Amino acid sequence: ASSTGRASSTGRASSTGRAASTSPRKPAFKRSAPEEGKSEKQPFKKQKKDDKSNESQTQSSSSRPGSELGEELMSLYEKARQGRTTVPERMELIRKCLDLMKGRVQELVFKHNVSRVVQICLKFGDVKDRSFIFDELHERLEDLCMSRYGKFLVNRLLKYGNPAQRNSIVNSMYGKVVKFIRHKEACKVIDYIYTDIANESQKDLLVQELYGADFRIQDLKVKGKHSLKSVLEKQPTIQLHSCLKFMNQLLGSLLDKKLLKCLFVQKLLWEYIQNCELQQVKEMIGRVIEDIVKILHTHDGAKIGVRCVTHSSVKERKTLIKSLKGIVTKACLTDYGYQVIIRLLDVMDDTVLVSKGILQEINQNLSELIFHPNGSKVVLFLISSQCKRNFSPQFLSELRAQTKEEEVSKKDPILRRQELLKPFLPHLLKYLLSHTYDAITCKSGSQVLLTTLQYLSQEDLQTDQNKELYNKLVNRVIDLSVWGASLEDDLELGSFMEDENVEQEEEQE
Repeated sequence: ASSTGRASSTGRASSTGRAASTSPRKPAFKRSAPEEGKSEKQPFKKQKKDDKSNESQTQSSSSRPGSELGEELMSLYEKARQGRTTVPERMELIRKCLDLMKGRVQELVFKHNVSRVVQICLKFGDVKDRSFIFDELHERLEDLCMSRYGKFLVNRLLKYGNPAQRNSIVNSMYGKVVKFIRHKEACKVIDYIYTDIANESQKDLLVQELYGADFRIQDLKVKGKHSLKSVLEKQPTIQLHSCLKFMNQLLGSLLDKKLLKCLFVQKLLWEYIQNCELQQVKEMIGRVIEDIVKILHTHDGAKIGVRCVTHSSVKERKTLIKSLKGIVTKACLTDYGYQVIIRLLDVMDDTVLVSKGILQEINQNLSELIFHPNGSKVVLFLISSQCKRNFSPQFLSELRAQTKEEEVSKKDPILRRQELLKPFLPHLLKYLLSHTYDAITCKSGSQVLLTTLQYLSQEDLQTDQNKELYNKLVNRVIDLSVWGASLEDDLELGSFMEDENVEQEEEQE
């Protein structure tokens, strides 16, 4: 019976579908007429606005205060920003803009389009124009710093203003640094002031406010360049414990907002790591280890990176090496990033991971590293970390500060060096053999070449292939010497040979 019912229903459905395809579909229901005294309900759809409502809305928007003025200012702005506009024409356009905004700058400047107009007036205007804008806005600096578009205007005032105006803006930040650094817009103004505008004394006064709520009072600040410890020595009423607690809470909120790239935040983090307990350092390392690669190029960022490598766990070091994938060479060439790479080579026990994550990229880019003053230091450290000519005792002591070798690494340093040289040395010897003259005539390259020839022992060479390459390299250097001088003198003859004996050198080759 069920199968019969299905068949019959299927047949009815198919016949109905065929019928519907040939004839227009009838409405499913017919709306009944509304009862007397009741209005018909409108269907649940958005009604189209009629022409009258559109006209009224246009009139209301155009009658808003400043809308017509904004359009006029933007037309002048578009003419002033064009490259083909001459200087006299641009100055005339700027004067027209300032005349239109006179007395209304504070009202209009928070709009994104008018903010651009004021910025171009600051950029191309003269001293009188900039002073006019500064006088109009100096009372609203705090609001501008916290505005989405106003912060750009404050940065322009700092960039194009005279020294007195810059100092006035910097002084207005005192007492509000913590409030601004926590704000997503104002923190960019503070970082710009700290990075490009403030002098050393002003920087220190700004940073001191991050040590605790007490330092918001200007009289408690210590003038001059001081660290947290030296500041507390001159203010014995303030305790280190309370400062570190305040800094920890502040750093937590700043790191949650991904503000570690700001130099201001890096300075705060470095002061905290220097003064807190080891357990607190390890807790902080767990929060920043994945973002270390973003700050290796800065002075404080590299110090933080070295300290993180020193006190981090094995798992955290592996995380750091994985995050360095593809940017090892770039880090080695920066002014400070090479220190973090050297520290990783100095303490990592997993030499297989180091070979895959760091040495593999170094081997592929030896041409960039050997002839670069910073990149060559990584190569020199792999050859001989104890060479005093290449690394001063002060550099090594700062690199390994406040630690003992057995606390940060379990592997013997000699064994680690040999394991690192095994995948690195063949590439180095082959490259130096094929670019001997280039290495001799370059300061960094000659340093690498001389260290390679002087500090590699028979145990370091390990294989017959390395020994053969080493002997060929020695013979190649001797062949390039002009008068059979000593090996160290030969390495210093490059510039003389290049400048005065080019023809003689070509004949010898």
